[in-house]
Amino acid sequence: MRRRPARLVAVVAVAGSASWWAATPAARADNIDKIGGKLLGYEAEVQQIGASVAKTRTLGDRSGDRSERRLINAKVSFGIGDYDSAALMLYDLVEQGPASRWYDEALYYLGESLFQKRDYVGARTYFTKLIDEVGGQSEYYQNALERLVELSVKLDDDTDVQRILDALDRVPAGKRRDSVPYVRGRYLYFRGDYAGALAAFDSVPPESEYYARARYFAGAALVADGKLGEAAKVYEELLRREARTDADRRVAELSHMALGRIFYERDQASKAIDHYVRISRKSDLFDEALYEVAWVYVNNQEYDKALRALELLALANPESAMAPDVRILEGNLRIRKARRIADAGDGNALEEFNHAMAVFEQTRDTFSEARDAIDRIIAEHKDPRAFVHQITGRAAETFDVEARLPQVAVEWLRQERDVSRVIDVDADLVTIRRDIEEGERIVARLERALNSPSRINVFPELAERRAKLTEIYEAIQALRTDLAKQEGDLAAKYATAAERGEYEALHRRRVAIAREIAAIPGATDSFRERVTKARARYAALATRAQEISVTISATEATLRAVEKFLNDAGAGAGDAAQRAEYAKTAAALRDEIASLRAELQRVRDDITLASDQAGISDPDARRAAELRRAHRQALDAEHRFLAPIAARATGADRTRADQIANLLAKSGTVLDQIDDVNATIDRTVDGELGEVRRGLAEEKRRLAAYRDELRRYESDAQRVGGDMLSEHFGAMSKRFYDVLIRADVGVVDVAWATREQAEKLLKRLTLEESRERRVLQEQFGDVARKPPPDVKGFEDAAAGADAPAGGAQ
Repeated sequence: MRRRPARLVAVVAVAGSASWWAATPAARADNIDKIGGKLLGYEAEVQQIGASVAKTRTLGDRSGDRSERRLINAKVSFGIGDYDSAALMLYDLVEQGPASRWYDEALYYLGESLFQKRDYVGARTYFTKLIDEVGGQSEYYQNALERLVELSVKLDDDTDVQRILDALDRVPAGKRRDSVPYVRGRYLYFRGDYAGALAAFDSVPPESEYYARARYFAGAALVADGKLGEAAKVYEELLRREARTDADRRVAELSHMALGRIFYERDQASKAIDHYVRISRKSDLFDEALYEVAWVYVNNQEYDKALRALELLALANPESAMAPDVRILEGNLRIRKARRIADAGDGNALEEFNHAMAVFEQTRDTFSEARDAIDRIIAEHKDPRAFVHQITGRAAETFDVEARLPQVAVEWLRQERDVSRVIDVDADLVTIRRDIEEGERIVARLERALNSPSRINVFPELAERRAKLTEIYEAIQALRTDLAKQEGDLAAKYATAAERGEYEALHRRRVAIAREIAAIPGATDSFRERVTKARARYAALATRAQEISVTISATEATLRAVEKFLNDAGAGAGDAAQRAEYAKTAAALRDEIASLRAELQRVRDDITLASDQAGISDPDARRAAELRRAHRQALDAEHRFLAPIAARATGADRTRADQIANLLAKSGTVLDQIDDVNATIDRTVDGELGEVRRGLAEEKRRLAAYRDELRRYESDAQRVGGDMLSEHFGAMSKRFYDVLIRADVGVVDVAWATREQAEKLLKRLTLEESRERRVLQEQFGDVARKPPPDVKGFEDAAAGADAPAGGAQ
């Protein structure tokens, strides 16, 4: 990296403290030949840059490259699982139409991105366009056909599926993908044709990557056909295969689950448990596996082990939709355990009864509150759309705390298939809204950049050349300053007093300009160093802005938490005034938070724009450019004044004076060349910006149309989601009622079981009492049958025993 010489600053410092001719002996000047060599090198660089600017391709010439890079970036995003970004880039490529040579590839990856995002309707649209508009000549033709078959299953829509299957059959056998029989088998399986599905799965070769999945579905087809033994052999064979991919590992987990159920049905408890426990705790199948393990233990009358499995399940996912079944099963198991303890008489049955009662009562209390809340919503005819944001998880974004469903109801609703689709649609809409907002920010940023002096930064290649020219310009100016110093030292020998005075004024003017240049921040740095430091300062500001954003978010979260607490806690009539006052304060705080966010976004936009302008067209750079031009003019004025004086020199001084004059002229020529190249760059930029501005205007129009369309979709999604929730509220109330009935039955069972155990205990105690009576009667029967002793004789004997010996009185 070339650094800007600091000699100019040193010359300014010396010249500012003494007259030009009265300075200490002149600093040693660079060798004239060395300066000349540097000028020749700079001239060659400038000419090379000028030639490259002339060859720079325009935006129109590079549109193909941009499309190709966009496709590559989209495929990279797709590869790392960022399907939203991939789809966003691919939409633009697809809009270019069939004329683009990347059309079929863009169609395929767009459809695949939407498929992975579970936007099945959108995916079907683009896969259909691929097979209809491009056809069999596309390398993605079979992939699209297979996806369309899968989508017919996922959407439960067989429209046109036979045409797609026929198209797959027409693909030559040698070119047919090994996934085709797997896809066909899945379709037949989900349509209930198990024999046809099994035949299709059996035709998948073992070396195929779809073999493991095909065998799993073959086992499922056998289970559906009631052939459990054959299915078990299929799954056991699968588990003996090495799992090399994530898909294979998933198949292995599902195979363990399937074998666990098969062995459970065949009353092979130990084998069933052996397979259930192979399910990882990180798997989404873990809850289900634990629940089924508990039932295996129940069926085997191992209640303690079943209880441990249920307790682990409750700890692993306390808000699972299986929670009420788990709790009720736990209570019933504790009743059975208590009865066994009571019958065996080897433990504390009452403790287990109390545990069972606590489980049932806690379950009843939890779901009683939830059912009351649902029934209240139904009775008050509240708009179900008010709860959509809570179901989708966006209540936090909207401060929606007034209308809330019990959390257990939310969890149950989220696990409903159609409600989960509402959640997916809402997530897509949120992503689209954020993408539109990001697009609007980018357009605004580009507009500000295009209308600012830094517009050259829109073209990185040209901006790089401008930066290089600026560095060369500054280096030549430093050389010219050295030459002017040498010329001044030489002319001092031949100048008159009047000429010295006149030159003093010219010299002071140039020194003043040099001082101003030196005062600009980073004056002694190279151009690239100044840009780097400026952007580092803006990066620090951006970091500070992020810290402020975190503070605002924390404040927002605190406010939301307080509001939720007050809403959940409820309040009496006497608190109405306080709640109204708090609601007023909270509303003001929300407005303040929104205002702070908007202001912070404006600050971030300003930081971004300043960072874009750093170095080339920021205020310091523009001021430096003006001063460089003024400094050059001052040097030229000095040279014009000194040239006649230096011409009086003779001998070696005259030769040196001519060399300095020639180098100054040469350096001026190179500076003119730099100005010409910069002018060419400016013309290129201005010419290209017209196309850019037209493109931006079109993008703004599209974004506005997208936003209007998004509003319609959001309104429709809110309406459809509300209608769907409304249908589920009644069913949810019935489910809660069923849980309450089962919990109440559990409470009754505990009470009845306790009563039964108490009666059994009473009977046992009664029997033991009777047995003890009989034993006592048998042992003391003889005594009981003798006549009672003569009391009078007993008293006389006692009196005789008390009399003194010898009968003395």
